[in-house]
Amino acid sequence: MNSKFSRYYTFVRPILKNQKVQNYSTIAFSMIAVLIFSLFAIRPTISTILSLQKSIVEEKSIVDKLQTKAVNLTKAQEELAKIPASTVSKVDNLLPDRTEVTALSDDLTNLAAANDASISALQYQPLELVGQAAQLNPNPTLKEIDFTMNMSGSYPKIINLLNSLANSSRLIKIDTINLTQTETQVLIVSIIGKAYYLQN
Repeated sequence: MNSKFSRYYTFVRPILKNQKVQNYSTIAFSMIAVLIFSLFAIRPTISTILSLQKSIVEEKSIVDKLQTKAVNLTKAQEELAKIPASTVSKVDNLLPDRTEVTALSDDLTNLAAANDASISALQYQPLELVGQAAQLNPNPTLKEIDFTMNMSGSYPKIINLLNSLANSSRLIKIDTINLTQTETQVLIVSIIGKAYYLQN
């Protein structure tokens, strides 16, 4: 007889023939089998529940942030509605959202005419003409329109014109002013400046 089988017959067989072992072994093995299968069945369910709870917490946080944002936007709209239309119009004229070169030319010409100065030349540096954007950009870029304007007039009229440019409805920055006086006491003025707009 093989030694392995002899050990089986010597040690294991008497244990298996024991009535208590026979009664409880079936129950024990059944419980172990149920425990193993329940672990494999419950584990995915538990992991799913945990992931769902995590996503619920994240989504609740997102909902809270969106509600706060909605409240803030409502307050901002209410504050914006309180601003007079004339102020909004002045801000739009001061810093338009398109180039509006023709409007700038009209403004400069009207300012010169209002101060009895005559414009002999108005020249713009090359620029890309930008119209109304289809969609507003929350972070528009501040762009410049470089211009040179030559005009003539008396000293007091030129001073008034320069003050008018500083208080123009369009945001204008004067870089340089060159004054030349003729024999007839008329000043010839060359102004190099910039106008600004927001590019969306």
